[in-house]
Amino acid sequence: MLKIEKVNKNFGKLKILKDINLEVKKGDRVVIIGPSGSGKSTLLRCINYLNKPDSGKIYFNDEIINDKNIAIYRQKIGMVFQSFNLFNNLNVIENIILAPVKLGIYSFDEAKKKAIEYLKRIDLADKVSVYPSSLSGGQKQRVAIVRTLMMKPEIILFDEPTSALDPEMVKEVQELMIELANEGMTMVIVTHEVSFVKRVATKIVFMDEGKIILEGTYDEMINSENESVKLFLSNIK
Repeated sequence: MLKIEKVNKNFGKLKILKDINLEVKKGDRVVIIGPSGSGKSTLLRCINYLNKPDSGKIYFNDEIINDKNIAIYRQKIGMVFQSFNLFNNLNVIENIILAPVKLGIYSFDEAKKKAIEYLKRIDLADKVSVYPSSLSGGQKQRVAIVRTLMMKPEIILFDEPTSALDPEMVKEVQELMIELANEGMTMVIVTHEVSFVKRVATKIVFMDEGKIILEGTYDEMINSENESVKLFLSNIK
């Protein structure tokens, strides 16, 4: 479904990604972990061409992603950011339906109906007309996830979706993500929450200093002979 081949990304003289190779199959929940500054978020942004790779290739459904077709693929590759990225001048339902209506994925009436269905599912049906400033962090992130789902993505990238939340709000976002995983959504997730990793990941990728050091299941990672991987897993929640 998604294949990354020898992707490199530099910011000036700083090498952020170094010959990254990774494959994500349909239905996979790939969780990327590693210390701060290891290139995890940059990798997600390269997949979605928010940061264009300096070299290497990214394939989606066997087609190379490039400048010419990225607008099409961004509809299929959703992204949820740690800072929510909601429009503060739009209310909840306007935030949710803006893109799918503009791009013709739904008519206005269809989009509104579908958005309300999603909001009921996440217990936010009473927030249809409120603005983001009136929402908690957990509510904002759930709205951001629904906004992504409205685009009918084939894969969703999550960039530390709970890192900006208070501890009591983390669970409500994680539970929604677990629901999506159980429904078969393909996901690539950057997170430091090991308890969540254990529940959702079909594959874990450990990155350090811009490289993929190790891939495997949680048990394979925790039982690996790589001391930096074991130390990292033992030191995070």
